[in-house]
Amino acid sequence: MRPVVFASGTSRWLWEQQPSNVLNPFGTVQGGYLAVLIDEMFSTAIASVLEVEEWAMTAEFKINFLRALNPQPLNGDARVLRRTRFLAFLEAQIIDQNGVVAVTATSTWAIVRP
Repeated sequence: MRPVVFASGTSRWLWEQQPSNVLNPFGTVQGGYLAVLIDEMFSTAIASVLEVEEWAMTAEFKINFLRALNPQPLNGDARVLRRTRFLAFLEAQIIDQNGVVAVTATSTWAIVRP
């Protein structure tokens, strides 16, 4: 898993190869590892809109698995939908190598000011 694009309020990640230990008994990518990828995507998207000395943490996370993912290159995009003084609302999706959306997620982040 690695970030490939950053912009204000957005991030794009690529997971080129999944090792065998992240596959479930059916040979597809286990959902917990996809959740880790999405959380990484969210963290880099929110970081791009924080002010100096602010930090943020996940307050809520919802993930929808639309289809099983075989081991293959996966692309993920995350973006900040809205940021207030103390909260940010984000969305993300993971797309398979055929351009099909396989996972969607939303999250709320708490923003902490010193």
